[in-house]
Amino acid sequence: MIFGHIAQPNPCRLPAAIEQALDFLRTTDFHALEPGVVEIDGKNIFAQIIDLT
Repeated sequence: MIFGHIAQPNPCRLPAAIEQALDFLRTTDFHALEPGVVEIDGKNIFAQIIDLT
């Protein structure tokens, strides 16, 4: 479990894949993305954008 706020740096060392995913969440404008799959690190790390409206 990771406890904290996404805008605050985490004092503990996280795996590189988690750091990449958190950086994507911090820096991405989700309103500008179309629904679908967004590759963060090829097919190893990706985000699935879903529009529920």
